[in-house]
Amino acid sequence: MKVLASLPPILGVLSFLVFSTGCESGGVTSGADDPGCTCGDSQTALVGCYHSRCLSGLGNPQNPACACGGLAALGVQGQLVSDGGSSSTRLMGQSQMLYLANGKKVSGTLIADNGLVLKLRTTSGERDLRYEELAPRSIYRLEKGRTPRTDGLGLMKLGDLAREAGFWAHANRHYKEALKVDPALRPRIETALAGLREEASQAVLAEAREDMRKKKVKDAEKHLTAVLNEFPDERAAVEAAAMLDRIHTQERTRSVPARDKQLEKLFASAVSDLDYAADSNHKGLTSKSQSRSINSYRNAISRLVRGRKKLAGIEKKNKDDRVVVERADELDAQAIELYVTTSLNLVSSYMVQTSYNEALKAANAAVAVAPTDQRLLSARARIENAAADSDWGFGWVRGR
Repeated sequence: MKVLASLPPILGVLSFLVFSTGCESGGVTSGADDPGCTCGDSQTALVGCYHSRCLSGLGNPQNPACACGGLAALGVQGQLVSDGGSSSTRLMGQSQMLYLANGKKVSGTLIADNGLVLKLRTTSGERDLRYEELAPRSIYRLEKGRTPRTDGLGLMKLGDLAREAGFWAHANRHYKEALKVDPALRPRIETALAGLREEASQAVLAEAREDMRKKKVKDAEKHLTAVLNEFPDERAAVEAAAMLDRIHTQERTRSVPARDKQLEKLFASAVSDLDYAADSNHKGLTSKSQSRSINSYRNAISRLVRGRKKLAGIEKKNKDDRVVVERADELDAQAIELYVTTSLNLVSSYMVQTSYNEALKAANAAVAVAPTDQRLLSARARIENAAADSDWGFGWVRGR
C-alpha cells in the first residue's frame, strides 16, 4: 500500500496568500473568530497580519514585534496610513519598543520626534535617539505614522522603507496606495513593484534552500508553496516547483513502516483516498494554469470528504477496538490538515481570479471542518479585505 503522501504545511497564514496586507486594512474581526497576532513571523512579512488590532491600524501592544501600528508626529493633520481608515490616530505619549541598528532594543514613551531625532522617556530617564541609530523596521514604523494617505510621494517612500525592512506585504500595499493617489507615479511604481516581487520571491526561495540544507523539509515545503502561490510569474517559481517535486517524490517513495497487516487492510481504501488527495493538491500547486489548479484542489477536497466518511464508518463499527479507533483518529487528523492545506490553496487560486465569493465559500467550508484553525480565520478576514480593495487590488500577481 502506498504511503500517505507528504502533507505540506500551509504556511501558517501564508499558503493561501490572498491579496491584502491586513495590518493596514479597515475591517475588524472580533471574538472567537479573531485570528491571533502573527506579526514578527517571517511569513507575515509577506502577507500581513489579520489580528483585529492590526486590522484597525492600532497594532498589538502585547506583541513587541508588531509592525502594524504607527506613530503620529506632532503637527500632522489629516488621515494617517497607520489608522487603517478609522477615525483614531496614534498620538505622542505612547509606549514604544524600538529596534536599534546595533541589534539592541529600547522601550519608553515617545515624547518628541522631528523626523531626525526622537526623544523617549525611559525608566532611567529621557533618551535622545538619532534616526541613523534605528533599525529599518523602526524607521518605517515612525514614518508610517506621519505619512498621510493623500501623499503619493510619501507613500512611495514608505514603500521603500518597508522594503528595506523586509516587510514585503507593507511595501506592496504602500506602492499601490501611492499609485491610487497619484497615477502619474505609475512608471516609477511599476519599476519598484517589479523589483519588490523579485526580491520577495527570491528571499522566500532562499529560506527554502536553507531549510533543505538543515533538513527541515516541512519548513521548506511551506516556503516553496508560498513562492508558487504568490509569485507564479517570477523566476523563483521555476526552481520552487522543481524543489517541491523532488520533495513530493521522496515522501511518496519512503518505505512503509511495519504495521499489522489486517489493520492496514481495514484502512486501505481510506488511505488510498488520502493519498489521491495529497497527489491532487501537489498537482494543483505545480500547475501553471489556475483553472487546472482549482480543479485539482476541488478533486482533492472531494476525495478527502469521501475518505473521512470511510474513517468515520470504520471507527463506528469498531468503537470498542482501541487500536482501530486510534488509527482512525490518526488518519483523520492527517486528513483534516490536508483539507485545510488544500482549501487555502484553493482560496489562493480563486483570489488570483478575483472570485471572492468562491474563495469565501471555500474558506467557510474548511472552517466547518476545522473551526478553530487560525489559518482559516485569517483567510476569511483577508478575503473580506481583498474584496473591499477589489477596485484596484493589493495582490502580488502581475497586473493586479
